[in-house]
Amino acid sequence: MERKLETKEVKRALKEAGISCRVGHGKGTSWGWLHIFIDRNTDHDKVLGIVQGVTGRHGDYDGRINIFRDLA
Repeated sequence: MERKLETKEVKRALKEAGISCRVGHGKGTSWGWLHIFIDRNTDHDKVLGIVQGVTGRHGDYDGRINIFRDLA
């Protein structure tokens, strides 16, 4: 899946699930990694399941998906 489309679809799916987040891709050597920033009270496993379902990513490091908790 193209990166721009992948980002858009992940954002849409998480929004439909009622999850507030920021979604993007890494830069440099991590350009292929999907970066998701969630609130600290959001269920990490739920987010990961939704993202993997949308993207089809699985395998090492949860399919190269990083989920970060915003501490602000």
